[in-house]
Amino acid sequence: MALYLQTNSDGYGTEGIGAVVQYQLLLYAICKKIGVNFYSSPFKNIAHSSYNNFDTKSWSEQFTKFFNFSTDKIIENQIFFSKIDNEFLSFVEENKNNSEDILIYIEPKSILDYGQSIIDEIYERKYLIELKNNFIFDQKYFSNQFLNISFHIRNINPEDNSLQDFRELYNKNNHNYINVIQQLKDVCKNERVNLHIHSQGNQEDFNELLQYQEKNFEIILHLNENPVSDIYHMSHADLLIMAYSAFSWSAHLLNYNVTIARDHFCHSTYPNTVKLDYNYSFDVNKLKIE
Repeated sequence: MALYLQTNSDGYGTEGIGAVVQYQLLLYAICKKIGVNFYSSPFKNIAHSSYNNFDTKSWSEQFTKFFNFSTDKIIENQIFFSKIDNEFLSFVEENKNNSEDILIYIEPKSILDYGQSIIDEIYERKYLIELKNNFIFDQKYFSNQFLNISFHIRNINPEDNSLQDFRELYNKNNHNYINVIQQLKDVCKNERVNLHIHSQGNQEDFNELLQYQEKNFEIILHLNENPVSDIYHMSHADLLIMAYSAFSWSAHLLNYNVTIARDHFCHSTYPNTVKLDYNYSFDVNKLKIE
């Protein structure tokens, strides 16, 4: 029979999909590393449904359908581990060939800690590629004729409960975003670029950024769109520019192409990440887009 690992998939009405799915992604990678099975319950109580004209149930169900990794198997034998440590790893080795299925629930915090400790291995072995290839989504807008850059800009939304300064939420008078665009135009001057901005708000909030588009560098706004579309495209972009958010980080974990991220971001990122400083400047010599 087999061992299965599971963690929380409930947003409790306060956590968005990024904050919940990050643990699922890391757990899947951990399962690949230690040679056991991944188990996922359907998402429920995911936040941000009210201002997106969804009821809570259908809002959560769309993420279950999109990610397409929920498990239908019923396992009666269930145990709990608070952390991934030597005791847990020993239990796994001793029970891999158990005569019955065992479902192990692991606390999200431990998954986050252990997952970050193996972040380079997750990148090198591309543990999450098959998850991304299994998405259910048919509203794709990227074109192979362009270099597709996804720029996630974190704007304030009606259900925000985390407005700390370190998140550097969007302000239309904040010239750091313009600094990024100008550097990208210089690096990509020989490319045909579609810069996709994923955010919330109104077009007029972003008019200052739109002034920097030109013939071979089009800036396309994706405002208030379904996050299913945003995370699909962000995770498939040729270059991803992260905001300070779990939503961005989840797309980064799935992407494997080059990411640009703030140098004070709270979680570990892949070794091909290029870091932004406080002024949103980056080392253009390190940006190698394939």
